[in-house]
Amino acid sequence: MASTTSVNRAAGAASETVMELISGPVRPAVRIAAFPSALYLRLSTGDVIALLSRGAVRMPFGLVLATSSADFPLDGLGGPLTVGASEVRAGPWSVRVSRRLPVTAPVGLEPDPAAVDYAQHRLDTLECAAADQVVADIRMRVGPIRQLDDGLAHRMMGAGPGLTPAGDDFLAGLLVGAWSFGLVADPLRAAVLTRAPELTTEVSAALLRCACRGESLPELTSVLLSLAGRQAALDRALAALVQIGHTSGRALAAGVVRAAAMCVAPSGTGSAGRTSRPNSVAGR
Repeated sequence: MASTTSVNRAAGAASETVMELISGPVRPAVRIAAFPSALYLRLSTGDVIALLSRGAVRMPFGLVLATSSADFPLDGLGGPLTVGASEVRAGPWSVRVSRRLPVTAPVGLEPDPAAVDYAQHRLDTLECAAADQVVADIRMRVGPIRQLDDGLAHRMMGAGPGLTPAGDDFLAGLLVGAWSFGLVADPLRAAVLTRAPELTTEVSAALLRCACRGESLPELTSVLLSLAGRQAALDRALAALVQIGHTSGRALAAGVVRAAAMCVAPSGTGSAGRTSRPNSVAGR
């Protein structure tokens, strides 16, 4: 393992939200989970941020470093953890934000019916044996969706194993899709923001809060744009998304494709209402 204490300072890229979280006074932080490519921290405010190696899944609440996990494994960081004064510190090591990272998904997208139909069929062929049962369980739990309401949040949050359960990943994809495609989702957002802390993991709750604000992973944003007419790139975008995690990518993809399908459903089939712009439900 590469030494981590030999590096005194690093620079990274972060979203506006993460910059706000670390710009206040210095406070202690608690390690939630640690991997060579990602270190998840809970701030004293209850918010969660992640330190991410170059090449790690770019969580919207992350601070992305320029180093790789092979050169600088983040699970080797030791010492007291503090966040504030525009930096994250672990013992003698610290990282400061050097540039801003855009994470908000585009708005005003219009799903292309042919692309949506193709994506629905393509997802079946991209599933692998290891994830088949989890994905099948999520589909059964979801059932038909007539509106994005609190009942859906209660059925899905915390469903499945892992740091971000598949049910939460599905909801995150659905919420980001609702943001970009203009689906009415205020009841779902409100329920997620209220219930996530008690129904799922801290890391997953942080991802869901980001999704409520329309903050997305780069791979998820690529699928959004492909569903809105760039069908030639849809295969590549879906393939990149489903490779994330054990089941996370497939569940995220299923959620965003379901949101797109709700927009193109024929009148009278129970598709959710649409708004001219995403509703603003704030929350961290």
